[in-house]
Amino acid sequence: MKKHILFLLSILCATIVSAQNITNTTSADVLSDIHNGLGRYVNNPNKQVDIDGNKYLYDNWNTVGEMHSLTGEVFRVKNLNLNLKTNQFEAQIKDETTKTEKVFIFDSKNIASVKIFNDNFVKYKNPKTNKTCFMEELAVADKVKILKYSSVRIKDATVNPLTQQIETNAKYLKDGNYFKAQDNIVTAFKPKKKSVVTLFPNKSSEVSDYIKGNNLNVKDENDLVKVFNYYNTL
Repeated sequence: MKKHILFLLSILCATIVSAQNITNTTSADVLSDIHNGLGRYVNNPNKQVDIDGNKYLYDNWNTVGEMHSLTGEVFRVKNLNLNLKTNQFEAQIKDETTKTEKVFIFDSKNIASVKIFNDNFVKYKNPKTNKTCFMEELAVADKVKILKYSSVRIKDATVNPLTQQIETNAKYLKDGNYFKAQDNIVTAFKPKKKSVVTLFPNKSSEVSDYIKGNNLNVKDENDLVKVFNYYNTL
């Protein structure tokens, strides 16, 4: 039991950040927090055969995330990634004693927001599905926000019709859908110039001139963010 607690401590949360300061936690605190609704462990759930790529936002797990709970606690979590198939955050763990892999799946209902690197994920209601999910805030200001919902799908393997041999494996394909958030209303849009300009009816000519004058391609995510940031200065 003692080894198990220390293992959890070393892999997951090193500290809990309160609203005023940072305090060290004990191993018992961490274990209690984990089993009080933060999530659950599963044994190597990501073992896939004959599927190229992966179903996670980041290609590797060398990350440190900052997870904000609904109760106001902030957990720093190693090896954190977003499962694009389930829209849940997971922490990858390797038991150095048994050499087996585990994944801790966090319960989304108890999480307010997550930050990995400079990427900030917050819960919003997806108007396409009418379900609450984590979206990445690409641009944030008082006027309007731009959000991105990332998902994954599987492209089937190709099979030779004569030999029935697999020529190319199935593979994961990642998709991104964009949304505008303004006055607590989330609206989906396509990253096309005409669609983007119509998002700003009161400043459509200024936005259109800015895109043209700076030779921006709104299909490029960086250029799309520039447009939103520009609008927020008007």
